[in-house]
Amino acid sequence: MRIPFSRIWRAFPELDRFTDEQCERFVRAACRTGRRHLHRAALVVLFALLVAGSVLAATGIAVSAGRRWDPFDPTGGIVNFLLFLMVCVLFALPPLLVMFLRDRLLLRRIRRVLRTRGACPGCRYTLVGLPVSAALVVVCPECGFECEVDPALRELVLDESGRGRFAPEAYSEPPSFWTPRRRLWLKRTAIGLGFVVFVLLPMSWGGYEVFLRRQAALALSERATPEDIIAYVEAHQPAGTTPADPNAWDAFYAAMSRRDEADLQVAPGATVGVRGVFADYYLIFDDYRTAHTDEEDRQYYAACEDFARRSLVAYREAGVFDSLREVAARPRAVRPMSLIPQNQPMLVSLALPELRVAREFARINAARMHLALEAGDLGEYADALEANLALARICAHQTLLIDALVAYAIEALAISRVRRSLGVVPSEDWLDAVEGAFDRQHVAVPPSFHVGGERLWSLDAVAWTFSDPSNVRFGATSTALVAFTGGARPTDTLWVGTYSGNRDAFNRYFEDFALRADQPPFSRDSASGQPRGLLADVFLSATEKALQSFDRVRLDRDGLRVLIALERYRMRHGEYPDALAQLVPDCIDRLPSDPWSGRPFGYVRVDPASDRLGRSFLLYSVGADGTDDGGREAPRPDDRHNSVSPDEQPRLNGYDYVINGD
Repeated sequence: MRIPFSRIWRAFPELDRFTDEQCERFVRAACRTGRRHLHRAALVVLFALLVAGSVLAATGIAVSAGRRWDPFDPTGGIVNFLLFLMVCVLFALPPLLVMFLRDRLLLRRIRRVLRTRGACPGCRYTLVGLPVSAALVVVCPECGFECEVDPALRELVLDESGRGRFAPEAYSEPPSFWTPRRRLWLKRTAIGLGFVVFVLLPMSWGGYEVFLRRQAALALSERATPEDIIAYVEAHQPAGTTPADPNAWDAFYAAMSRRDEADLQVAPGATVGVRGVFADYYLIFDDYRTAHTDEEDRQYYAACEDFARRSLVAYREAGVFDSLREVAARPRAVRPMSLIPQNQPMLVSLALPELRVAREFARINAARMHLALEAGDLGEYADALEANLALARICAHQTLLIDALVAYAIEALAISRVRRSLGVVPSEDWLDAVEGAFDRQHVAVPPSFHVGGERLWSLDAVAWTFSDPSNVRFGATSTALVAFTGGARPTDTLWVGTYSGNRDAFNRYFEDFALRADQPPFSRDSASGQPRGLLADVFLSATEKALQSFDRVRLDRDGLRVLIALERYRMRHGEYPDALAQLVPDCIDRLPSDPWSGRPFGYVRVDPASDRLGRSFLLYSVGADGTDDGGREAPRPDDRHNSVSPDEQPRLNGYDYVINGD
């Protein structure tokens, strides 16, 4: 039984002559009435209401303080301490109030027993301590009145010597579930739970809030800015450029504007069936055309190709190609960044419609190359090729990995068109023009540049995540974090971690990734492993696949140089060489190495009559398996690309990557 600071029976003079043990039994008996259940239920309900009110009040204080919180305010520590004290007081009030009310009810019950059942109704002489018969009757020694007494008084019967004279045969107390041992266990459990709920939890939560705020202040102080991104790009521009030089992106935006104006002047034509006609530049390529037996299909694709051809004419008249020529003439390429709110991560706030338009321009220029080759127009062919390589260059000199992937896709399309035209170009002038365009629009940054840029964006996103305590207060279930990640999180990666932990893990990962990105595949170190946690899964899940694009573009660039040298040799000697060594030094300064083996590319002569594509030779890389299979091509055309993908290689062991393949 819990009575603060004193024994409750010492409040009644009638009980002073009895021992604490006797009084304790008396109090228990006095409380053994039907109303005790009602009182306990009322106290439990009151306690629950008070706790709910305290929780709501503490939450309101936390929310109000969070809205006014300034991590750079020097008085923030005092405010946090005062808020912690207020929360502790709020959580301490419910148990104190309930215990006070319980004591008042207990005192009231004991007083009632002593006044109504512990005194003679005739003379008011106290009956406490007198013998009680088996019939619960006591005789008043003052007036002789026989009266029934409360069972609680039986606990205080004394004999002539002053010792207790309790007779079990006269009155046996019914067995109670709450034995002394169980009561002790319940008391200790209640004290432990009370300490946890009202002391340990509030203190832990207060310490957690202090930690979140200090973490947020550190994250805010370390966030990158748009100026940091611009400075990083400026530092990696081609040699000889300065921030005062004309920006290629300005010319790109001019081309976008002129294209939009021209689109308003070119009508797509009537729909064919339920399908709307659009400008499909791929249909201009002979090698992309397919035979359609359905008449409606033939009409539809013919309408799309006609729309594309008319659009090319309109773009030329509108000066779109002039603007793209200006892009190629400007080495400096720094994409402007719009104003980004401080309360948003730069990565989310950045919109990149330019990348979509750049890919559209790439398809347009590829169509121009095809038409120029058909017409024998070297100037138009070289102009379109250089425009595409310039688009790849200005995208590749930006920071995001998606910029690099788009750049490599544009360059791969240009290389593909050149590779398909090598066997039909009429003279070495065409080869000179192609090599000149590649030399002028050379991408001057290594893959590690893109890795470093991606690290800036990723670390800013991590810093933003932890810059507001509400973003991570409830871990992966925090509303802001769910919205930021799109809710796309596997059930086994709910760990969010701390700001410093994520920051350090990201830095270690990107340092290792940058080293591996610049290494050729044959000498590349194995990955050290991706960091664990929700943020790592969101931001780093696809970065490793970028290595495949880095390797592909390196392979295609070097392979194209060798193919051009082979065409030079054929034009000069009337046939292809028996070995690649014959190309040096007349047709090429040096032979590039196969990035998958570190040795020269594979080269074999074949009979055009028996080759499925009519080729006179096969130029190939050994692929990711590192084994020279004599130029053996994968069964399907799509597998030719997969043969340099480590993920696909186990399925494609025994095949090579043929550079002059499909």
